[in-house]
Amino acid sequence: MLRIDPANIELLPAESRRLNVVFLLEDGSVASPVPVTWTSLSPSVASVNEAGVIVGLSDGNGVIEARTETGLTT
Repeated sequence: MLRIDPANIELLPAESRRLNVVFLLEDGSVASPVPVTWTSLSPSVASVNEAGVIVGLSDGNGVIEARTETGLTT
């Protein structure tokens, strides 16, 4: 299972913050990290780069997705 940390943030336009992915095993313990691809599902509201740094672009609610090569998503 993947979890983005922090799960919810508020940014003004031009503000930025780095997101992290936490990998969890079925028992809830932390697993070893694997590479993810970051995607903004709301590109007019926020952008995200390959390092997980999100930048607010405009007012609104945005969604950021992290996906592993095996297809796990948050």
